[in-house]
Amino acid sequence: MGNSKVKAKPSGGAQKLNTKSGGAFKGVKMEPGFGYLQFLYNDANDKKQPLPPGLPVKIYYLKNNDEKIAHSQNPLKVEGKNGKLSFQIEKNLPVTFEIEFDDQNNDFYFNITKHCLMTTKEMDQALKEKKLDFTKEQLFQLPRKIDLRNAWWEIVGANFDIHTRSFKPKEKEQFEIRGENKGEYLPVTLRPQWQHLAFRYFSPEDKKNIELPQSLLLMAYNEKKSDVIPVVRSNLYDTGKKRFLIPYIEIDSHITYREPDKFNIKFYTTDRFVESGTKIVPLTLEDYLKKSIKDRRKYFDLPPKWEAKNWILIFGSQWKRFKDVVKENTTLDKPLQFYLDLVIPTDKNLKSTTWDGTDRFTVFDEQLVIQKPETDKPYWSQGVIQGTIDSKFILPGFYPRVIAHDGKFYDVTCKRSKDGDVIGARAAVLDDAGVHHGEALQGPIYSYVGNFDLHYFNNCLAPDGNKDACYLLVYWSCKFTKESNVTDNDVKKFRKLGIPNSKERWESKKYIFQPKADPGNKQITVYPVFFFEGRENSTYKCEVKIHNPMLPNGQPNPSFRSNMGLTQGNFSKEVFEPQDKYGVHNENGFKYAFFTMAHELGHAVGLHDEYMEPIFPGKWPILPKFDQYYEGMPYHTDEHSMMDYNQAQRLRHFWYFCRWLNGKAEVKSLTANTTFHVEATKGKIYKYHLEEKYKNFYEKAFYKENYANADGIKYDLFLYKLGDDETTDVLVLNKPCNGILVVRSKLQWFFEDYSSGGVEVEWTDDLKKNYMLDFHTKIDKAFNKKCCLECSGDTDFKRVYVYFAPHYYFEGITTSDHFEITVKTHPDATKKYAADFDTAGFYEDEFEVDIKESATGIMRYMLGMKPYNQAALAAADLAEIIKWINAKRSKTFTAVVV
Repeated sequence: MGNSKVKAKPSGGAQKLNTKSGGAFKGVKMEPGFGYLQFLYNDANDKKQPLPPGLPVKIYYLKNNDEKIAHSQNPLKVEGKNGKLSFQIEKNLPVTFEIEFDDQNNDFYFNITKHCLMTTKEMDQALKEKKLDFTKEQLFQLPRKIDLRNAWWEIVGANFDIHTRSFKPKEKEQFEIRGENKGEYLPVTLRPQWQHLAFRYFSPEDKKNIELPQSLLLMAYNEKKSDVIPVVRSNLYDTGKKRFLIPYIEIDSHITYREPDKFNIKFYTTDRFVESGTKIVPLTLEDYLKKSIKDRRKYFDLPPKWEAKNWILIFGSQWKRFKDVVKENTTLDKPLQFYLDLVIPTDKNLKSTTWDGTDRFTVFDEQLVIQKPETDKPYWSQGVIQGTIDSKFILPGFYPRVIAHDGKFYDVTCKRSKDGDVIGARAAVLDDAGVHHGEALQGPIYSYVGNFDLHYFNNCLAPDGNKDACYLLVYWSCKFTKESNVTDNDVKKFRKLGIPNSKERWESKKYIFQPKADPGNKQITVYPVFFFEGRENSTYKCEVKIHNPMLPNGQPNPSFRSNMGLTQGNFSKEVFEPQDKYGVHNENGFKYAFFTMAHELGHAVGLHDEYMEPIFPGKWPILPKFDQYYEGMPYHTDEHSMMDYNQAQRLRHFWYFCRWLNGKAEVKSLTANTTFHVEATKGKIYKYHLEEKYKNFYEKAFYKENYANADGIKYDLFLYKLGDDETTDVLVLNKPCNGILVVRSKLQWFFEDYSSGGVEVEWTDDLKKNYMLDFHTKIDKAFNKKCCLECSGDTDFKRVYVYFAPHYYFEGITTSDHFEITVKTHPDATKKYAADFDTAGFYEDEFEVDIKESATGIMRYMLGMKPYNQAALAAADLAEIIKWINAKRSKTFTAVVV
């Protein structure tokens, strides 16, 4: 009961707290001339609770209301669990009191769990010895001095003068201070200003927002006075509502402590995580990073350092700036709601910055799946950067691994901002070199195709959700515009359907990059994903104009076709989805309809055409013209390829991306020098890889133009290296190949009219075209998918498919042909002209044939394959070609014809 010499007699009855009078004790016999006080405080639920024993109270007598005379036994100490204090009143003067701690080397905390006082030193020692756990015990810091005159106290009765904030004696009567009823202590209730806070985060494990459990020691600052010494520290927590509570015990009757620009709240944690949203566990960052990505989802990292200044929060139902609500009255049901998973951009040093540019963004989760895609623009996540409140933050509800914004890519891991305007937010680090490397590429294979980014990310989760993985993101962006006869709805279809349809097509085969060489035993699997973005403002790679393919008269526009360049593209308004009117190809259980937009986006990411450009557009089969994208166009033989007939992707289409992984030093540092191949996961498991000397599959490995045999017969030879992919199995039945040898004959055609004796034969354009189309069909059937060259001793070219590819020129002037062929029609339908090459010793590059001449015979002559007739292709017919490849490879090949 303190140090008073005179003690009140002990109570003879039960003690009751929270009585109507505010916490009096019934049945206590009290002496005249004494003060009987019960020190209480209003808790966050507005209920009266006793202050702790040992609380130092100094009693003063006021002379002329300004001079203070100290009580002789100062300081007195509050005793017992009910906060009572009794003392003898020594002077018949107004009485006031102060709660004051004289130890200037310590702050004092009220541990309400154990109902005791603790010094800072004691608290630090208890924490060190793990005898104090902030998740189990609740305490808050008391001011070193609490003045009755200036603090917020509630006192009713007992001749208390509210104006002078003191107890006044009655004239000529013995002075005493007690409750209104007999035996009552007078309640003096300290009324803190309570601030109620909620801390939340979005749990990837539960897919919902989680309230943070009891865990934090919050520190509130009036930075006008000090940004080092807090006004109060508190870890008080309401377990029912899951609210953090801060009591502000003002020592100035005028509210000055929560000035908007001067007030701040901070907390610090060390190696603390929330596990499964329910409990706080000690866990070092090092040990956390040793866990699998799947297991990490169970944990939420508490910021090592956090400050409320410059944050945004929900108050009521609206987002507000912290400084705008710092003075608001809060309740358990209307707290300041902070989301600790708010994301903010930072530099590599974790200094907070702002999101410059547009307010749209895309959040990818740890499986590089777009989170919460917008309905009409599914390449963006729902919502905008909160520019109206603060341009720094992306609002919660996401669990990001990567954020794309204005063509830039930010890594979100367990890092938090630790410098700048915002402290403790989830850091979106631009190009975090520890987990990511990206590069913008333009024309990386051919100078006129490909304007895209490649971004390698580790610290990700495999699509099945069960193991760690890495991803390669292929990024391309465009701005859609339209010509006058295209509607806004037409453009909308490209945003809403065209982009996701194209992404789905390119990802449909679920290719992966797997280690071919793994010196670090990392066992890394890399999953490619495509990110096509329809931008609306600046920072886009290509402008794509949407056209109407029909003329105003309703007829097709013969001069229009979809195309894609580096910075300009043109799409027909119909190509936003696959079109089965051109046929559907079934492969590995997936239906591949003709899809022009996906084909054009293949160009956007660096791939070249594989179909041959025809001399007669719109005619089938394609009659290749002399000038093609690259010599021989070897992959035209795989007609269902995405880059040929706009249908199915091939592993080679991903090879450049794999080359980048294998060759980029920054990536290799993240993969421990792993070398990857492209691997199929559906159907036959192909593994595509090309050695450095053959790395560009569009480039011929060996070639000879105008190769001539002993008789002077000429053609071109182009040998291409094949990797192991789907194309190899469609070349020669049951004989996978690792090379294509294109045999190109460049043919110029003329057609001669005849008129004699009243009989006229006239070649129309349609007849001429149909003749050449028929010729090409017969040659393809007779010569292709029938033969290969084999050499078991050639590790690079063990089996080479021979692809005969005549190219065409039609009634013009050129010097680059191999042969000029004139087709004639005999006026007598029962007869035909003899071909020039039927003449012994004829080896000219200009010759005439009858319309009835065998197509096979003509082609055999132009390839030097004797006899020049309809004989089926035989191994001996390839002797000259074998001679050439033997010389090039210094090997001995044999021909196999099926």
